[in-house]
Amino acid sequence: ELDMPIVAIHSGATSFSQGSIRIDDCESEIEAVQHLASLGHTRFCFLDRFNPLPEYSWGANQRIIGYKKAIDRYHLVDCGVLTMDPDREHPARTAADRIASMTPAPTAICAWSDDCALALLSELRQAEIRVPDVVSIMGFDSSDVAALAGLSSVAQPARDIGAEAARKALQLINGSPLTEPHTQVKTHIIDRATTGPAPRDEGR
Repeated sequence: ELDMPIVAIHSGATSFSQGSIRIDDCESEIEAVQHLASLGHTRFCFLDRFNPLPEYSWGANQRIIGYKKAIDRYHLVDCGVLTMDPDREHPARTAADRIASMTPAPTAICAWSDDCALALLSELRQAEIRVPDVVSIMGFDSSDVAALAGLSSVAQPARDIGAEAARKALQLINGSPLTEPHTQVKTHIIDRATTGPAPRDEGR
């Protein structure tokens, strides 16, 4: 209605926009699980974001969908999905306590984001649960903070995504048609200090 071009970033829906750029969250999470499975891990847990909105109101959570698909595809064990609720006291500590009390315990944890993973990592270390000797943690985004903390993560090229979105927007503003209106970019796994081979007995 405003007759203004729209470029969407990380939106699964593209019908409302003239251009878009995104990663495949579902496939990226499948690759994260596959990577951990290649290290011998069979018992997994997913640390989800806190989302107060119903799934249908902002689209499905593609990362957890990818996680569950990978668990089924590679015949792995899902020890559960945990959610860190920022409105509750010590959400990361609660998640760490639940992980520590699980029987059998997961040896690999996929987190929805680096922030979730780093909060959990801090609590596990305080509880003297060795990472990655006892449990491996994989974040998502590979932010600058993740690199500094030595967090293994699914890396998405955030700066390249922003630059490409800007190029698309400038082309549309100048009235030039986009040769590739909707672009999907690849992610890749960065192994750092929080992932390693599964414990031999996969137990504590």
